[in-house]
Amino acid sequence: MSKENKKRRLKKGKLACFIFIVYSFAFLLFCLIFYGIRLVKYYKIYNPKGEDGEKISLISSAIISNNQVVETGDGLYSNNGTYMFKGNVENNYLYFSNQMFRILKVNNDNSVDLILDNPINNLMWNKNVVDYVKSDIHKYINDVFLKSLNKDLLKKVSICTDKVNNISKITCNNTNEESYVKLLNITDYLNSRNKDKETFINHDEEALWLSDRSNSKPWFVDGTSISTYDPSETYFVRPVITLKMDTTLVSGDGTENNPYMVEEKKNKLSVGSYVKLGSDVYVVYEENDDSVRLALGGYYNDGKVTYKFANTSNSFNPASTGTLAYYLNYNVYGNLSYSNLLLEEDWYVGSYNTSYKDIYKKSVKSKVGTYNIADMKFGEYDESYFLTTPGSSGKVYSYGEHMMESRVNLQKKIKPAISIKKEKIKSGDGTKNSPYELEV
Repeated sequence: MSKENKKRRLKKGKLACFIFIVYSFAFLLFCLIFYGIRLVKYYKIYNPKGEDGEKISLISSAIISNNQVVETGDGLYSNNGTYMFKGNVENNYLYFSNQMFRILKVNNDNSVDLILDNPINNLMWNKNVVDYVKSDIHKYINDVFLKSLNKDLLKKVSICTDKVNNISKITCNNTNEESYVKLLNITDYLNSRNKDKETFINHDEEALWLSDRSNSKPWFVDGTSISTYDPSETYFVRPVITLKMDTTLVSGDGTENNPYMVEEKKNKLSVGSYVKLGSDVYVVYEENDDSVRLALGGYYNDGKVTYKFANTSNSFNPASTGTLAYYLNYNVYGNLSYSNLLLEEDWYVGSYNTSYKDIYKKSVKSKVGTYNIADMKFGEYDESYFLTTPGSSGKVYSYGEHMMESRVNLQKKIKPAISIKKEKIKSGDGTKNSPYELEV
């Protein structure tokens, strides 16, 4: 090889070496910047600080640090980076968007799953659909219920869509992650039970819809019994949501009287707020631009007064004497010291056929009404009261321990509902024990 060829090869080698060094340096610089940014990002997520530089605790960290992990009995269990509550625990309460939830688990990404502590309704799954994601009940909780929540703190939920034909053989190979709200699934329900099958989820053995389905029917839990039933049946609805991994703790220790709080108090009328008018305490169940709808937290006249819906008709008609609608808009209205605050509104009286949206097809004007099928329901529900929704065969729906079609001439307790303008708050914190009092 000639000297000139050797020089050329040497130059090429040096150039290749230089290019390799430059690319390597650029690659290392890229990695340092990329992973450095991610490191800073996750450091800020897991070590959040307030405006004054004070360290803030994540709700996930607070839950884990406030509980000793156990292997038997009631308490917080650990499994592959997930922490879940089991049994009769009393320190997993979390207050969010004016509603009380129970903490199901802290996921391995530090997001937190919650289930509403009380049902918001009692509805059909769907008459024509068994697939949960396509069911009317899934649409309902991601429409009516979701509107009541602070969506900024929510992560989309993961819904297992595998069919379950045997609860001893549950798989989760397929998921849907397009919604913000779901129902409890069989696996999470079973994981919440201790060895005696006790769980913080059950209330008075109420029957709850679950999100799982078999080949032909949806699953539900009734007390400690898990089984399938016809989708046209009505069972209680207790939604499940997931808080984002960077949700921070504001206050609280997880007990019922001092639940975890993840939002600063807004001091405004919104869904779930309790309001005192005269000597009556109402709860807001619908928020509109300049008004709110409220239902009495208990029963009219402490439940001492009962009234039939009508003699024969299942239509809510305030002009028809001898009916509940007439009694509400004359007798009840006339006894309210704050009747001047009440707005005349449309009260939806459509029939409940295959969807909760059916009830919006018909309405009547009045100043006092009561819940319909689609309304979120708060307050007492231990004894049944009439709704404005007509049923089949001349009957009308009533709500209480069950949702059912009742004869119109039965005597039931009364739960009035009203609409008022959003007024300034004078005192109170909007809870049941300290309801807002308004400047009126």
